Amino acid sequence: MAKNSTVAWAAFPTREDAEQTVQRLTSAGFSRNSIDLDPQRDGRWNVVVHTSERNLGRVEGLLRASTSVYSVRQETLGALEAVTSNPLVLAAAAVLGVTALYSLLPRNRRLQSLREFPSRVREAVQDLPETVRETARTVQETVSELPGTVREAVSTGTDHDARRS
Repeated sequence: MAKNSTVAWAAFPTREDAEQTVQRLTSAGFSRNSIDLDPQRDGRWNVVVHTSERNLGRVEGLLRASTSVYSVRQETLGALEAVTSNPLVLAAAAVLGVTALYSLLPRNRRLQSLREFPSRVREAVQDLPETVRETARTVQETVSELPGTVREAVSTGTDHDARRS
């Protein structure tokens, strides 16, 4: 081990949970040689990681992350990386978003000419507090539905993995 190494560890109730954590660590770039899997007398398993002090925060985050939260985070990061790494995709997403927002406007609120734009902006600013309240309600409803959606996605993924093996 390097001179400035430190140890991070976490206890898991089953070997399967410990193995999933080891897989998370190796997929994040940590060497399998620096990760130990230790059984305990009470049936629990410890995952011990030898790492440098600068990586300690990342290791602890990966040790503490639940499997479902980690998978959602990885999928989100993958999608964001794909979108931000390709300017054409980013531009297409922006155009699609603006088009979707414009299509949501009632027909009588759509612009007939660019001269109407300043007055429409003033109207939109006046309507902003109600729009923000509606958006907050929508976000709150979405967040309250998130645990069920994640649970369903994880169980669907587990079912798919079971059928594959």
